Amino acid sequence: MVFEVAIGKDRYYGCSECFLLYRDLETASMCEEWCASHKSCNSDITSKSIGYVKFSRRPELSIG
Repeated sequence: MVFEVAIGKDRYYGCSECFLLYRDLETASMCEEWCASHKSCNSDITSKSIGYVKFSRRPELSIG
């Protein structure tokens, strides 16, 4: 399920398979569907990513 990241008034959407972030829910959903079906990422979709979430002891957010 796509997750939402809120930073101030801005909202971003993440793929729960690869943790890439997108500006819109539609692209994040496409990414998640591809990742789940193919167990890989699609370069056409990931090129639209604006960053990612790295989970460790403390979640980190990287945008840009």
